Amino acid sequence: MANEDTTRQESGNRDGEIWQDIKQKIADLNYGNVNITVQDGKIIQVETSQKTRYK
Repeated sequence: MANEDTTRQESGNRDGEIWQDIKQKIADLNYGNVNITVQDGKIIQVETSQKTRYK
């Protein structure tokens, strides 16, 4: 049981880090995309593509 609790805490901490990373990528982006790849219900990859717009 203790191992399961530790694993959940580590997973929860990791989830928090992932969401913070995603929020930061969005905040840093003026125009573009943030693509989140999910496998087996878990985020495994986050990609950004920046676009430059000229008016």
